[in-house]
Amino acid sequence: MLAQKNTLLNAYVNIRNLRDLGVNLPIQIWHGGEEEIVGNFKHLVKDFNVEFIDAFSLRSSIPCRILNGWELKVYAIKWCRFNRILSLDADSFAVKNPLFIFDTKEFKDTGAIFFPDQMTFRPDHKMWSLMNIDFKEEREFETGQIFLEKNKTWEPLCLT
Repeated sequence: MLAQKNTLLNAYVNIRNLRDLGVNLPIQIWHGGEEEIVGNFKHLVKDFNVEFIDAFSLRSSIPCRILNGWELKVYAIKWCRFNRILSLDADSFAVKNPLFIFDTKEFKDTGAIFFPDQMTFRPDHKMWSLMNIDFKEEREFETGQIFLEKNKTWEPLCLT
C-alpha cells in the first residue's frame, strides 16, 4: 500500500508539474484495477484533464497474456486513444515542457524517441540469440520516458 501511495504522490506532483510547464495535452493514468487508486487521488486531479483507464477491465475485451510492470506500459501505449504519445512513469519529472521533442527531426523521421538507461545488455543475454543478431555493446533504453507515434511504429509496438 505504501508503494501505491508513493506512486500516486509522484503522479500528482508530475501532473501538476506538467501543467505548470504548459503541457495541456490530456493525461491518461493506466492502472491494474481500482484498488490501485487509493484515497482521494481522483478528486485531487479532477481539474487537470486526467482520465483513468483500468487495464485489467479492458483486458476482457482486448486480451493480454501478461499484464504486470513493463507489460502494462506497452499495453497502455498500444491501446490508448492517442497516436502521438508521451509516456512517463509517475516518477519521471520534466524540467521543461517536453513537447518540443515531437517537433524534432529525429522524432519526425522515426516516430520514436527513447532515452538511454544506465544498464547495458550482456553478451550472454538471450535477446541476441532470440533476435538472431550479433551482440552490440550499447546501453539499454529507459522505459520511464518514451515518445512514440503509433502510426509509424505499429509493427514494432505489436512485436513488443
